[in-house]
Amino acid sequence: MSKIQKAFQLIGVLEWELGKELSYIKSHNDFKSEGDHVNSWQDFLKEIGITYTKAQGLIDLYETFPDLEEFEHCDRLKEVAKFHKMGIVKNLKEVYDKAISLTIKDWRDELNIIQGKSSYLTCEHKNAENYIRCKDCGKWLKI
Repeated sequence: MSKIQKAFQLIGVLEWELGKELSYIKSHNDFKSEGDHVNSWQDFLKEIGITYTKAQGLIDLYETFPDLEEFEHCDRLKEVAKFHKMGIVKNLKEVYDKAISLTIKDWRDELNIIQGKSSYLTCEHKNAENYIRCKDCGKWLKI
C-alpha cells in the first residue's frame, strides 16, 4: 500500500469515527451537557468548529455504512450516503462496489448518471456515429 493510500485510509477512518461520535451525540442530545452557552446542535457544532453540512455528511456516512471496512474511498462514500439519504440511490451495494473500484473519471461519470445527468460515454445526438478501437494497432474503425 502506498503512502497516499495509507493517508486516504487514515483520513477515512478518522471521518467515519467522527461521524459515529457525532451521530451518538446528536441522537442522545449529549451536546446539552457541554455548558450553558450550548443550547442547540448548531451551537455545539460551532463550539467544536465544524459546519452543519460537514457534520451531517459525516453522520450520513456512518449511518449509511455502520460496518464500513474500506476506508480509502470515504469521500466517494460520503457522496453515496448523501444520495442514499435523499432516496436517489436504491441499490446501495452496487453503488458501493463502483465507488471503491472505479477510476476518478469513471466515478465522476457514475455520479452524473446517479443524478440523472448524461454520461460522457454516451451521446444522444441523432448524427452520432459508432466506432471501435483495434486492440492491435490502436486505429479507430467505424462500425
